[in-house]
Amino acid sequence: MNSFFTFYHPFLPFLDREQSPDDYYSASPLLFWTIISVGARRYQTDPHLLNSLAAPVTRLVWSTLADIPQSYHVVKALCLLCTWPFPTSSTSTDPTFMLCGMMMQVAMQLGLHRPSHVQDFSKFRVELIEAELRDKVRTWAVCNIVAQR
Repeated sequence: MNSFFTFYHPFLPFLDREQSPDDYYSASPLLFWTIISVGARRYQTDPHLLNSLAAPVTRLVWSTLADIPQSYHVVKALCLLCTWPFPTSSTSTDPTFMLCGMMMQVAMQLGLHRPSHVQDFSKFRVELIEAELRDKVRTWAVCNIVAQR
């Protein structure tokens, strides 16, 4: 996690550096493993770690997206994966465009585009605390930045 926050977070600073790895994992295993995968790009102890993580994390992406409903932490993971995708041999095998579309659609399905009206996008009673509202607004902004990039 330190590699991610040192080398990558400054370019897309929307995650909370103060959260522990356990907090990230409990929020979303996909977000946790995505952070680890992005950080693995600079992990000099094992230069093959990124390639070793690519297949299992990619399977985790698709199995997570198959489960409905999603959490906005999955949207955060997709933001990271679309910004720093796994290496691929050609653009025809690169799922980034598809993941970017799913990122935006899941974000809208969760109501991130209307964070003060999140109740309109949920079957259950939702009470937002101020910090969570700010986090959702920031996540929506990052989604748009990533999608336009």
